[in-house]
Amino acid sequence: MTWFAWSGLNGGKAVNLTGLDEKAAAADGFHGYATEAEAEAKPNSLNPLTRIEAEAFIPGTLANNPDKSVAKDLGNTAASAIPGLSDIGDFFSALSQKNTWIRVGKVVLGGLLLVIGLARITGADNAVAAMARKVPVPV
Repeated sequence: MTWFAWSGLNGGKAVNLTGLDEKAAAADGFHGYATEAEAEAKPNSLNPLTRIEAEAFIPGTLANNPDKSVAKDLGNTAASAIPGLSDIGDFFSALSQKNTWIRVGKVVLGGLLLVIGLARITGADNAVAAMARKVPVPV
């Protein structure tokens, strides 16, 4: 739970971010504070690009809620009432995205290449092949 404030946004009021939003704001280079008063006293400065990023963290802005629908607002309120519920939903929605599976494939392929490379360097592949030759295979 970290407080963030941005100069010229949200009327100078700080926003309390948690979970993925908190991590995303920190990854975007915004500095958060432990208390609301600290954040409002030292707001993050903005340029045109970082302003767009910061608006995504402020509830009720167009960047955070593009369709402004009542149903979406009610869903966001219900999800925020139970801590961690929105994170679970984000996880499952990420599973349906093509880029998630591309990344998973790259990680698996990279791990496989790493294991094969280590086996070649250490000579473990020859030991495994020799043991495989000794195992009787029933026909």
